This record gives sequence, structure tokens and C-alpha cells, in this order.
Amino acid sequence: MEAYVDHIVEPDVLLLAWQAPDHMKNRRRWVVAKVDVRSDSWTLRYLSGDEFSDANPDASSSDLLALGFEGYPAFARRINQQYFDKGVREAFMRRLPPRNRPDFVSYLRRFGFRDSASISDAALLAYTEAKLPSDGFSLVGELRNDMMFGDLMLDLAGTRYQDFGGSCPACPGDEVVLKKEPTNPYDPSAIEVLCSGQRMGYVNRLQAPAVGHWMNERSVRALVHRVNGRSGSPKVYVLLQVRPSGKQLAA
Repeated sequence: MEAYVDHIVEPDVLLLAWQAPDHMKNRRRWVVAKVDVRSDSWTLRYLSGDEFSDANPDASSSDLLALGFEGYPAFARRINQQYFDKGVREAFMRRLPPRNRPDFVSYLRRFGFRDSASISDAALLAYTEAKLPSDGFSLVGELRNDMMFGDLMLDLAGTRYQDFGGSCPACPGDEVVLKKEPTNPYDPSAIEVLCSGQRMGYVNRLQAPAVGHWMNERSVRALVHRVNGRSGSPKVYVLLQVRPSGKQLAA
């Protein structure tokens, strides 16, 4: 049975993430800036100091620069300018198809939205991540631990490294299992996603801490929404449904 995003999560902040080109052989997803979307006029602020370190554990800004990072093209990162408040919304919305495009409803369906859904610009960027093949940038909603109701679309990380034996076992509608992996040598907050006992990939590193909290404090269900790409090297999208736990409903 097809599941939909019925409880849209409206972000207050979007994380601007960046990955280096493949030839750099570093697939870390860096958090480079925060985009405040709480008012009509959005702002962008590059991370630095402790805030950068907290968002990118075990890595430094020097490591980031060594990979060739120069900032988002529309907002060149300079020593004397780390904050931008002009044209931020417009710059990022250009990463998405226009709402007046004839097939825009079909585009929304790919991310679990009903045809009748009313979606803000910020939520649309968060759910689609606004990835383009021409650069390594994406936008990820900053999740809150205190969220009680919400449906999220997760683009699983690490699927390219899984051995599916030429055929991905996941199909749309399949329920999958989230399993914490505290001994993961790269990220103690890692959460693997299993289908019929086989690892499909991971919750992306930027959202794993909040998802891990919800696994402890909420009722969480995960369903395969869409499988794209080659059968042996797919992209898997999972609809995550977060609801109050039975204990919270009884309180």
C-alpha cells in the first residue's frame, strides 16, 4: 500500500551540505552553512569555529578547504563576509523545477506528497534536498528532537557500497527496520536501514542523531517509498513516520 507524507515537517533551518567531487575520494557530507527560513527574507550564514566542529566531527575547516570548497557560487565565502541576507530564497529555489511546470505534480509525487498537498518553499527544499548533478550541494532540514508528529523522506546514504548481488531486495511499500550501530568506527550515531535482514544503507549522518532520539522516545515506522537507479546500485528513498509513543498518548 502506498504511503504519503501526511504530516509535513516545516523546517526553521536548512543545513547547506556539500560533498567533494568523486575524484577527491572523500564522500563525507560536510555541513558548511545554515539557512534561516523562519521569515520571508531568508539568511545564510557559513559555519566557523566550534559550530563548524560540532557539525563536522573529527574534521577541520582546513580539511574542507583542501578538498576545494570555495562556498556556494551565489554567496562567495570570504574572510570578511560569512553572512548573506539578499536573494537567498531565490538562489536556492532555482535548484528546483518551477511550480508552474506542467509536470510539477508528478515531481511532488516522487517525494511522497499527495496531489492536493500545500508545500512551502522551505519544506520543498528539505524534502527534495535540491540536489543537482552539476555540483555537490544539497539542503537538509535541521531536525528537532522534540518533534511529536512528522513524515520525512530519507534518501539513504551508503547504498552504493552495499552488495545486493545484482538485484536490490527492496520494493516500494516494504517496511524496513532501523537499527542503531553504536560501534560504527566512523559515526557512533549511525543508523543502518535493513530490508529482510539485508542492509540497504544508512540514515544520513546529518539527521541520524534526531532519528536516533525518536527511536527511543517516539513510535517510528519506515517504509520504502521509491527505488531509483541500477538494480545493483540503487538509490533508495524511505518514508519515515514519527508519532507519539503509546506512553506519551496515555499521558
